[in-house]
Amino acid sequence: MSNPPPENRPPTKRRYGRPRPAPPPASAPPPAGTTPTDWITVGRIAAPFGLKGDVKLLPQTDFPERLATHAALYVGADHRPLRPTSAHAHGSVILLHFAGIEDMTAAETLRGQVVAIPAAEVAPLAADQYYVHDLIGLRAVHVNGTDLGSVADILTGAAQDLLVVRRPGQPDVLVPFVAALVPAVDVAARTVTIDPPLGLFDDEWEQG
Repeated sequence: MSNPPPENRPPTKRRYGRPRPAPPPASAPPPAGTTPTDWITVGRIAAPFGLKGDVKLLPQTDFPERLATHAALYVGADHRPLRPTSAHAHGSVILLHFAGIEDMTAAETLRGQVVAIPAAEVAPLAADQYYVHDLIGLRAVHVNGTDLGSVADILTGAAQDLLVVRRPGQPDVLVPFVAALVPAVDVAARTVTIDPPLGLFDDEWEQG
């Protein structure tokens, strides 16, 4: 399969759930008082699978193969640490097994629970790659310097991902996450630069 031309090639994005930043070593339980912003959601348990305690995880990560490498995954609102012993793809879900969850009755107690990891355990990426949680919250700036709003979410599309740019008091704008329209992302400066086609935002200043 041929690659798209550089101007249409999307910036490389890697998905590790929804926002949440810094915390404890992998082997340690989370400290008391840890806030929700210290966590990255990697999925949600949909239901038990089979009779031996496996669960079906709806993943929010592009790296499901890494789930079993963590010393613990943290389940539910109280971030209960459970040790994963296996994780493998099964259609659109991940079949996940935790030590100590050995039958369907135990697995049923995990139904609907969010699974998270400490943000400090997120693997580093190359300079031109981004995690979703790094992009959400960035200030969106037009190439002419005009403030456009902020990135509220990333939608995964068939052709490319879409930045959801939120503007106070106005409808959200969906911006294809391709280099031609998003020429620069500066996570350190908390900005994403957008070069929108005429009409995507407000025409009266887009020509400035």
